Amino acid sequence: MICEILSIGTELLLGHVVNTNANYITRKLAESGIDCFYQTSVGDNLERASSAIEHALKRSDIVVITGGLGSTDDDLTRQAISGATGKKLNLDSNLKELIRQRLVAYQAPVTDRTLSQAFLPEGAVAITPTIGTAPGIILSYKGKTLVSLPGVPQEMRHMLDTRVIPYLKEAYAQPNRVILSRQLKIYGLREVEVEDKLGDLIKKQTNPTIAPLLGLGEVILRVTAKSDSVSLASDLIADTESEIRSRIGEYVYAADDDEMEDVVGLAIVQQHLTLVCAESITGGLITSRLVNHPGSSQYIVGSVVAYSNSLKTRLLDVSPKTLLAHGAVSQYVAEEMANGARQRLGADIGISTTGIAGPDGGTKAKPVGLVYFGLSAKNTMINDHQVFIGTRNEIRWKASQYALNMLRLYLIERGRGGEETA
Repeated sequence: MICEILSIGTELLLGHVVNTNANYITRKLAESGIDCFYQTSVGDNLERASSAIEHALKRSDIVVITGGLGSTDDDLTRQAISGATGKKLNLDSNLKELIRQRLVAYQAPVTDRTLSQAFLPEGAVAITPTIGTAPGIILSYKGKTLVSLPGVPQEMRHMLDTRVIPYLKEAYAQPNRVILSRQLKIYGLREVEVEDKLGDLIKKQTNPTIAPLLGLGEVILRVTAKSDSVSLASDLIADTESEIRSRIGEYVYAADDDEMEDVVGLAIVQQHLTLVCAESITGGLITSRLVNHPGSSQYIVGSVVAYSNSLKTRLLDVSPKTLLAHGAVSQYVAEEMANGARQRLGADIGISTTGIAGPDGGTKAKPVGLVYFGLSAKNTMINDHQVFIGTRNEIRWKASQYALNMLRLYLIERGRGGEETA
């Protein structure tokens, strides 16, 4: 079965809103064994939306629409469905009363415009709203299925999970059609290096398939399996993942929704350590990413953002002589920042960054994108440096990722007994 996702909303075309709905719908459809071949976005224009629906119905068995089901002037999806299918819009009196009661409960005004959400294409089944007031729509049309869901992510996901996916599974049940994917995130290897190590595995792929993707400063391997059940597909993926990890080892830092900060935070907690960050170029980004991890208060003692030399000296005990001899962007300053933060704030580990984010300030000796890193722990001092390419914020992000990975690798080695307990 071929499925198409159609997202309606001018804000998507202008880039004001990231289309997370399409991503979520695609994943849920894949888990149900339904292939999504097309994704289309169209603005809040009745003629163009109707045309997009009509075109989608010609080439796909299932069309899932999001957006445009509210009560404002630009909510045109119901009319667009009517125009594309020739199905008249009829008032569902029971739905109208439910919406009225919902509005009263929300202490919102009851108007003809808000109640207009109770109009449905002839023959359609309403998906009763449990969060907002806009009902979803399921319509059978010439042997195909058209589903329309609200654009608000929370409302859309609830309707999709509780009503739409069960409906589609029953209507389009097929053997050997569960599709499951797992993403392996790789840091420290370029795409060509990943392919060198896994080339034969990728070439002979059948089920699961392996697809390399480029992320921001990393490579992602998407491993996808088809089977009769989620458990069997998971087993297929697990075997392939085991082979991948055996070849590239610790370069695989996380899988699926986990990020570098999640992995690092968990490792710090497991080893009962505490951490401080001394950040110049990253401006608190490392700390900010770490505190996204639940339970970060267990191990983050504090953070110092020190851009000026005077703050580096006063708060982090960086020697004025070091600054004078080597400059703020140097290996020696990075080491003293990490060590000073660790000792001043009383933590087991101190990690630091200092560099040039640009777009100005670079020289031939110290170009834009140059970043020095320091990691201080008991009986341990690690330093490193990299030159990153990109915009100012891309360089800062890459620097934060590199610092976290340096910390990750240190924790792996420490966990093996490579260092005394701090």
